[in-house]
Amino acid sequence: MQDDELRIFLHALPQYFAHINKNPESIIARIYGVFKVQMEDIVPVNLLLMANTIKHNSVDWIQNVYDLKGSIINR
Repeated sequence: MQDDELRIFLHALPQYFAHINKNPESIIARIYGVFKVQMEDIVPVNLLLMANTIKHNSVDWIQNVYDLKGSIINR
């Protein structure tokens, strides 16, 4: 997520939170947090952590599923 996208997201966050609280059955993906990852010699990146909307009931050994969007490596 680019910095300008993060600003837009943070501006919309109160409305998103109110909607999710008012509509607990909403199919809008749940957002758990936004994190800035910074590593040596790499430009910091903003990551948005969201709930996965795909059910994985058929595979009991999967504990967590991550879908990292916005990667600019190996596209």
